[in-house]
Amino acid sequence: MNNRNERYKNLLHVVDVLRKHGSLSQAQLSDLCGLQASTISYLVNDLRKYNLIRDIGKVQSRSNHAGKPGFAISLNNEAAIFLGAYLEDSYIDFSLYGLDGRLLECERIEFEDMTMEDALDDGIGRMITRYPQIKKIGIAVKGLIHSDGRLESGDRHLPSGKVEHWNISDFTGEVKRRYPEHDLIIENDANCAAVCFKFEDSEDVSNSITYVLNNRPFGIGIGLIINGHLYKGFSGVAGEFYDNDIDSFCRDDIRSTISFLLNHMMMSTLLLNPEKIIISGSSFSTLDTETISEINEKLSCIPTKVELKIEENFSAPARGAALMVADTFIQELIGGMERRW
Repeated sequence: MNNRNERYKNLLHVVDVLRKHGSLSQAQLSDLCGLQASTISYLVNDLRKYNLIRDIGKVQSRSNHAGKPGFAISLNNEAAIFLGAYLEDSYIDFSLYGLDGRLLECERIEFEDMTMEDALDDGIGRMITRYPQIKKIGIAVKGLIHSDGRLESGDRHLPSGKVEHWNISDFTGEVKRRYPEHDLIIENDANCAAVCFKFEDSEDVSNSITYVLNNRPFGIGIGLIINGHLYKGFSGVAGEFYDNDIDSFCRDDIRSTISFLLNHMMMSTLLLNPEKIIISGSSFSTLDTETISEINEKLSCIPTKVELKIEENFSAPARGAALMVADTFIQELIGGMERRW
């Protein structure tokens, strides 16, 4: 590995550790990164040049070694923060993440009385006004984004009982034209959820499969984390779920859905050998304790750890979209830094 590649890798590692652990002294950073103190000093100075580091004050040592407390540093949210949005049937979830990996704000905008495009524009516009340091915007969609930028969805159920579907030509291009100063990524909701759960997991899991089950509109999405990174395959569609009998089981009974998916989960586990399978989605938002116990019993046959992520309001894709664009920002910025050697 040449010096430039090693420096790039080490800078990313330092940022990842600071996002995961929060404020740290350089001595603590050296221990957690497994790098010499002199190397950490160089790397921190590089990040400081780009205003990515801020000083916090004194921090008590987390080790058993005696000595004076060190001075803590953290990533600087004044340099950059990131906005994620999740397009749902009749509302949009917004999540705002700092460069330091903290969730700063969540908001939900109902849009039955306005178009989805206007609601999205209103929410993004207000966030940008409040947080001018927003650098990138990620949008998670429960639908298909075609290569020409068209957004297409299945039936979408509004609170009034009205059913409609999205078929918006050049959706990607239109959103980008509205915000020319902000880089923007539009991604599948299951992929965004996988990124979210990977970041939020207290365990150091490098390989996982995330199943996202939504009931309105019905859908099964799969996100793959391989070697610590989102895996999308050769043409970007890895993880898409397909089965000829998909219409033959009860979509309104999550227990039946889980039973239907057991064989797919078993085969995926044997094929990819993940450390964990995560199952989440809006289908799990209102389950009672008894149903959850029944589902866990059904899942006990899977030969790896299976974890249900039950959210009252399923907003993981919005959080994941923000984290996804934060990752691209960090990679692009560090990749563009001048080489030291």
